[in-house]
Amino acid sequence: MNPQENYTHSSNSTKNTQIQYSSLAEYQFASAFEYSAIGMALISPEGKWLRVNRRVCEIVGYSKDELMNLTFQDITHPEDLDLDLRYVKQLLSGDIDTYEMEKRYISKNNESIWVLLSVSLVRDKIGKPIHFISQIQNITDRKKTEEQLKLLNRAVESSSVSIAITNADGIIIYINPWFSKVTGYSYDEIVGTKLRIFNNEKLSQHKIKELWNAINSGQNWSDEYQNRKKNGEYFWEHTLISPIYNNQNKLINIISISQDITEKKQIVKYMVDASIRAKESELLKSAFLSNIRHEIRTPMSSILGFSELLSDADFNKDDREGLIKEIQKGGVRLINTINNIIEISIIDSGIDYIRKVETDVISILHQLIHSFERYAQSKGLEIRLELDCADKKINIHTDSEKLEIILKNIIDNAIKFTDKGSITVGCNLNAEEIEFYIKDTGVGIHEDRHNQIFNKFEHSDLSNTRAHEGIGLGLSIAKFYVEILKGKIWLQSQPGIGSTFFFTLPL
Repeated sequence: MNPQENYTHSSNSTKNTQIQYSSLAEYQFASAFEYSAIGMALISPEGKWLRVNRRVCEIVGYSKDELMNLTFQDITHPEDLDLDLRYVKQLLSGDIDTYEMEKRYISKNNESIWVLLSVSLVRDKIGKPIHFISQIQNITDRKKTEEQLKLLNRAVESSSVSIAITNADGIIIYINPWFSKVTGYSYDEIVGTKLRIFNNEKLSQHKIKELWNAINSGQNWSDEYQNRKKNGEYFWEHTLISPIYNNQNKLINIISISQDITEKKQIVKYMVDASIRAKESELLKSAFLSNIRHEIRTPMSSILGFSELLSDADFNKDDREGLIKEIQKGGVRLINTINNIIEISIIDSGIDYIRKVETDVISILHQLIHSFERYAQSKGLEIRLELDCADKKINIHTDSEKLEIILKNIIDNAIKFTDKGSITVGCNLNAEEIEFYIKDTGVGIHEDRHNQIFNKFEHSDLSNTRAHEGIGLGLSIAKFYVEILKGKIWLQSQPGIGSTFFFTLPL
């Protein structure tokens, strides 16, 4: 017979009603206790399990009979026991009425089970402790989630990439410390503002539209772009943008993960530039080897060939003089080639040194003009010296040998690349330096080659190195010597009109 039914049918006497009422209350308590969704237990002041419901058994894995032979101390995790016992002591002493704590039980299969424990103490009429009432909720899954969130938080906070979280409109609600380190913006300065990638002047409108299309379709977006720091400095970032949707498929957040790739971009650029330089160097090397073979073989062939012809008795005086001139021309060309190779070898070895002496500039200029006259005339060119005060001496303290090499190489280059017109050599003196200039009416040099023309083995036009004599060392030697003598060298030129080379030396 059901206790409820028993209560209803036996309510004739006050005594029976009272008894039956007590049984009903006990029944109701027993039902609430046993079928509660959370664990319920009665525990003696000594810690012995007196009564447990089925949920407690499910949580710890022990049967009711097994638990009745244990105390709560037996299955409490050692690291949590001291705190639990302190609370129990405070309850028994009346210092507190109840306590709540998170603790771990060791289950029957030796697993750690996290629970939220709420405990109160029941006393009799005279205040003597009867038993503890414990409510036990299994929070193991929640604790695992919390640990995962803590781990994720530590990873995000200590990450060496910039992480920003925005709302659905792109307004920043969180940044990690690395974001501040890279951009220079503090948390308070940046939170509440729009993530710059959504309004970046370095990103095209097409890219921004592409970004929002990816977000609105639930897809990730990534690309490299330039961002700007708080101080206005631009830097390169690689950014991954991911949308976050809720269970109703509504966009709620956007997460941006960015890595500063400025150094990587610089390294890539350096490698590309180095590759280009290597290819150019290989091209120049090939041109140099081809030129040097030509520059040595050609004059040697003419010297040997014309020397053999001289032995022919049928040649008259004029013919012989012509052959001799050709032999001399080949010899000069060969000597110039050898001298340039020797000079550049000395420069590359690093053993060259400066020998400064009092140098008569006017005398050196006259000698060079005289030595180049025949070469210029052979091409139908006029070579002249242009001086404001030809009768006045100009003495400077410099390395006279290197000054002659500088002038000789530039003048030789001017004659070589001039087919008609003139070569003008001159200088101007001021308080601190002397400026030399060599002007020609030759082929000229394109502006994009003005810097390269001073490199080793370079001609004004790499595609036409065979059109003129030389191995492309003269101007690089001139530039090197000008600079070690603390001077500067530059040029002005227009293709088809001519070039003027300038260089200065201190007095």
